[in-house]
Amino acid sequence: MLDGVGIGPTGPQNPLTEFATGPLATLGVSRPADAATTMLTAHPIDATLGVLGLPQSGTGQASLVSGVNAARQLGHHSGPWPGPSLYPLLDAALPARVYKAGGRVGLANAYPPAYHAALLARKVRLNSIARAALAGGAIQSEQGLHPALGRWTPGVGLDDDLDAAAEAARALLTDASVLTIFDAWVSDRLGHQMHPEPALQYARRLNEFFGVLLENISPDALLVITSDHGNFEDLSVKTHTTNPTPMAAVGPGAHYFAGITDLTGVAPAISAALGLADHPE
Repeated sequence: MLDGVGIGPTGPQNPLTEFATGPLATLGVSRPADAATTMLTAHPIDATLGVLGLPQSGTGQASLVSGVNAARQLGHHSGPWPGPSLYPLLDAALPARVYKAGGRVGLANAYPPAYHAALLARKVRLNSIARAALAGGAIQSEQGLHPALGRWTPGVGLDDDLDAAAEAARALLTDASVLTIFDAWVSDRLGHQMHPEPALQYARRLNEFFGVLLENISPDALLVITSDHGNFEDLSVKTHTTNPTPMAAVGPGAHYFAGITDLTGVAPAISAALGLADHPE
């Protein structure tokens, strides 16, 4: 899940403009795509969910993992973290359903000791992705794809070593979970900071990351890429955007994603690809 990555107009304020070809373009992240085959589906989807206001991570991510329009359920967009009213939805979302069906759920993010300390001290809260993953038996480990993908620190930015992105992709490919979730949150942070060079560096990392994934993914694995809302694609504004977000699926089961129009279609499509019952409407 690419946090805060929408599909916006090309130009100097869009760090994805440089990637008109290559993995980010193939996946419909850097530009709109229109692909619908048995092994590749890629097209924009709506993140506003028919609710006024700017989309937010709390309700956007909850909609992605549950298949339920969380913003409409609350009556407004909410974030960055989910409130207690969304906990039942997250605790019964796709990861929990996979776990109850006997499948292992993995959370690929790295969570350093400082994060765990802040969590215990109630200085930070679980985001919707982490809450849903933990409900599916995943753990918040110190081992994961950050900082390997980003090596990002506040006020410093990113180094431009693409080897780290390739390393992160190979690490993801070794995960044996039935459902592995990775929340690439740095894109949203960089979008809010509005600094072009660190954002462009991160876009290069993502392009390398997905390139390695596409070249080396197992023929029986399904790769799904989407986002909770726009932000990163327009550095001229500090806020989120109402731009559509990318929806791409690569591998067996990709055809289940062809008819998705908004965030709520992602979890049911993954359920179908995994052979689980469709999420009830």
